[in-house]
Amino acid sequence: MAATTRRGGLAVTIVLAVLSVVVAVGSVVQIYRIGDSGAKAVWHDSFTPTPGNGG
Repeated sequence: MAATTRRGGLAVTIVLAVLSVVVAVGSVVQIYRIGDSGAKAVWHDSFTPTPGNGG
């Protein structure tokens, strides 16, 4: 009976570890996407192909 409990506990631990890694990777991807879209919003149309009058 104790061996079955240990295997069940190990299985739960492995599942939680894998789930934690998946959530962490998903968070990093979302942070990257948010930063990229923010940078695009800030820098979009910030420059012109012709130089200005220095003003």
